[in-house]
Amino acid sequence: MAWWQHYGVFAWPTILLLDPQGKVIHSFVGERSVAQMAQPIGDLIAAAKKAGTLTHPKLPLITRAADTDFLVLPTKIAVSGDKVAVSDTGHNRIDLFNPAGQLIAQIGSGRAGFADGNAATAEFNRPQGLAFMGNTLFVADTDNQRIRAINLATLAVTTVAGNGTRGEGQATPNAPLATPLNSPWGLASNHGSLYIAMAGDHQIWQLTPAKNTLAVFAGSGEEGLRDGERLTAQFAQSSGLAVDAHNLYVADPESSSIRQINLDTGLVITLIGKGLFDFGDKNGPAAQAKLQHPQGLAYLNGALYIADTFNNAIRKLDLGSLQVSTVLTHLAQPNGLAVLNNHTLLIADTNQDRVVALNLTQGTTAPWPPAKPAAAP
Repeated sequence: MAWWQHYGVFAWPTILLLDPQGKVIHSFVGERSVAQMAQPIGDLIAAAKKAGTLTHPKLPLITRAADTDFLVLPTKIAVSGDKVAVSDTGHNRIDLFNPAGQLIAQIGSGRAGFADGNAATAEFNRPQGLAFMGNTLFVADTDNQRIRAINLATLAVTTVAGNGTRGEGQATPNAPLATPLNSPWGLASNHGSLYIAMAGDHQIWQLTPAKNTLAVFAGSGEEGLRDGERLTAQFAQSSGLAVDAHNLYVADPESSSIRQINLDTGLVITLIGKGLFDFGDKNGPAAQAKLQHPQGLAYLNGALYIADTFNNAIRKLDLGSLQVSTVLTHLAQPNGLAVLNNHTLLIADTNQDRVVALNLTQGTTAPWPPAKPAAAP
């Protein structure tokens, strides 16, 4: 926080362009493309060369150890009946399991790229959000700026939204495949609609596959924390989504808040959180509770389970009493959550390259899947 104050940073993410003397030359607020930053960076390099202030020291190259983990940086999880899907983000693939943790299939070649096709040849680029709808698994292919669909019968991958470019500003969605997206992170399905947490635009979008339509569902596109009618409300880098019979719940990392959108009335309210710079680690009444950069949600039996990412914990919000409590600590930036059954919560413990099963009745944890999977059949 001291660095934020020193450089006058008031939003996350913010990229500062410094000259060789440490002076701020340019500030890029929010998610920005390489193209937007290329010209200022090029101008600064040219000016520094001319002034003789740019040197070319050799920098040490630190490489990651050989990848021996089955999962690398898993982010999101989805469960539907006899299938569990995990975004194996670091491997650029989607892993499908049965509820016992046996590997059914791996979708994606493992190469970072973009290609439709069968399970072995399709390519993703740091996929995150997942949602089942009928015989389809939808994937937020985050760094490809696309929404992909996996046919669960054939495991074929197709693209259903996004043209591969990053949307800038407050784009109005047109035909799904012609529309630029801006960092789709989280997904949730409900009654034929796929809700998309469009983190880069601070909005929630709605894809209706049966009608092939895409539209902004909630959020003005301005970053902030403002309640009210869904299209004028403000969100802040929305990431995790969850639904119950009448509500869509949103984890807003940048404002460390949990929001609720009533699907019947369209009204948005804040359950936890006060604003962009109000964060912490505090239980108790929801109105006074504090989180830090929550990224995942799951709904079960009148309660929301929250991946309190920067507090390395899982919190519970009782939606009846509006009380917040901690149910698990000592994680490493947990992200996605999913309910496996009535007493088990699956947690993507991202920075420990694993998924953890939390028994909500006993308060115990175990690795999931229980044993390192063999190759998919």
